[in-house]
Amino acid sequence: MFARASVPWLLANELRLLWRSFGSRKGSAPRKRRFRFPPWLAAALVIAAVSAAFIPAAISLRDVEIVPVPLLVVIIDLVLALILSLMLSQTVVSAVDAFYQRGDLDLLLSSPLSPTRILVVRALAIAVNPIMVFAGLATPFLVPAAVLGHPELLLAYGVIIAISLTATAAGLALAIALFRLIGPRKTRTVAQILAALVGAVFVIAAQVPNIMAGDDREAFWTERIYEIISVETLPAILQWPAEAVLGRPLPLIVILGFAIVLFTVVALWVGRHFASDAAAANSAAPAVRRRPAKTTARFGSGVIRATMVKEARLLLRDPGLISQVLLRVIYLFPLAVFIFTSGETLEGFGGVMAAGSMALLAGQLAGSIAWITLSAEDSPELLASAPVPIRRFWNAKLIVTLVPSAVLVVPVSIALAFFAPIPGLLGLLGGAAAAVSAALINLWLQKQTKRAEFRKSWSSSFAASVLELATSAGWAAATGLAVAGSIWALAGAAVALVALALSYRSEATIQARLTGQEA
Repeated sequence: MFARASVPWLLANELRLLWRSFGSRKGSAPRKRRFRFPPWLAAALVIAAVSAAFIPAAISLRDVEIVPVPLLVVIIDLVLALILSLMLSQTVVSAVDAFYQRGDLDLLLSSPLSPTRILVVRALAIAVNPIMVFAGLATPFLVPAAVLGHPELLLAYGVIIAISLTATAAGLALAIALFRLIGPRKTRTVAQILAALVGAVFVIAAQVPNIMAGDDREAFWTERIYEIISVETLPAILQWPAEAVLGRPLPLIVILGFAIVLFTVVALWVGRHFASDAAAANSAAPAVRRRPAKTTARFGSGVIRATMVKEARLLLRDPGLISQVLLRVIYLFPLAVFIFTSGETLEGFGGVMAAGSMALLAGQLAGSIAWITLSAEDSPELLASAPVPIRRFWNAKLIVTLVPSAVLVVPVSIALAFFAPIPGLLGLLGGAAAAVSAALINLWLQKQTKRAEFRKSWSSSFAASVLELATSAGWAAATGLAVAGSIWALAGAAVALVALALSYRSEATIQARLTGQEA
C-alpha cells in the first residue's frame, strides 16, 4: 500500500508493533485456550455501553445551544490541562524508551534511512498512542452528542491530536535535555520519576486552597467562581482551546497548526542528534561492580526475613518500579493535607471522604506492591525447588506487601483519629481490609511475568485488575457509609466480599496456572 522506507510505511510498522505489544501476554505461562477475547473487542464493547448510557443526556442537549460562557471555558481549559499533563507523563517515558527499550536502533541506524526520518516516525508513533487512548475515552460522549444535534463537537478530536503532538514535542525535548545534562545512565530513572510527578501534579495543585482554614477556603472558592462568572470575556489564550472543543473552526485551526509546527521543529531538531545520542544510550551499559569474595556464608535468617530483604533489594535496584509505586503514594499527601486542614468538618462529610479515600488508596497501593512481589517473580524455578513449601514464600510475600501500606496509611489514620476518632478508626479498618483483599487477589490470580513489564497495565490479569478495583471500591464505599452511619455500608462490604470470593483459587489451581497445566 505504501512505498517501502517511506514515512507512512515506517509509521504503519511502528503502529503494528504497538498493537502487537498491546495484545501480547508476555510472561504468562503457555496454555491452551479455546477463545481469547480480543482487546479491541473489549474496548469497543465498553465504549458502546458508555455511549448508550450517555444517549439520554445527548437527547436533552439536542436543542440547547452550547455557548462558551466564562465558567464553561475555565472548566474545559482545566480538563484540557489535565489531559496535557497525563499525556506528557506518558510521552516522556515513551521518548526515553525510544533510546533504551527498543532493540532495533542499531539495525535502523545502519540502514540507508536517515536518522531524522527514523526519529520523526518514532515520534509520530509516540503521539498516536495517547491519541487513541483519549479519543476512545471521549468517543462515548462526543459521538452521541454529535449524532443527536451537535456535529460540531466532532472537532474536539482535532484538539486531542493537537494536545498529543504538543505533549510529544515536550517529551522529546525533555528527554534530550535530560540526556545531555545527566547522561544516558540516569536519564531513564529520572524520566520515570518525573513522569510520575507530572501525572499527579494536578491532584496536588488542587489541594493548595485546602491548606487554608475552612472559612477562608470557602471564601476563596466563592470569590473565584464569582470572578469567573462576572467576567464578560476571557483572554484569547484561555478562550480559544475551549472554543475549539466546542466546534469553532478558527481556534481549532490555530491550535492544531501551532501543535504541528512545534512537533515538526522539535522532531527535526532532535533528529540531528538522534544517531549520536542513541549510540551513546546503547553503549551506556551499567558497570558491573565486583565485590570482594566472602569466605563464609550466613544462613538461617528465616523465610520471611530473607524474602523481605530480597524484595527490598530488587525494588531499590529498579527505580522504574519505585516511580510507579511513588505515583500511588503521592495521592496520600493531598489526603493528609485535607485531614490536617479540615478541622471540625471531619466530623461530617469531610470524615466520610477522608476515611473512604484512605481505604481506596490503601487497596491500590497494596495491589501495586503485591503485583511486584507475587506475579513479577524473576526466579520462580528457584522458589519451586527450595526445601520450603511454596505457601511459606507466598505468606512472606504477603507480609512484604502489607508492610509498606501500613507504614504509609497508619500515620494518616492516626492523624484522622486525632481530629475525628470514629472516621479515623473506621478508615484504618477499611484500609486494612482493602489492602489485605488486594494482596489476596494478586496471590490467587497471579500470572507469571517480568518486572520490566510493570508499566504495561495489560501485563496483569484483566480479571485480577477488575476484581481488585471492585474490592477497593467496595471497602471504600463501606468505610465512608459506615462513617456516615448508613446501613448501605453493608452493601459496599458485600460487593467487596463477593469480588474476593470470586477471586479465590486453591494452592493447586495457582500452581497449575503458573506451570501452564491449567485446563
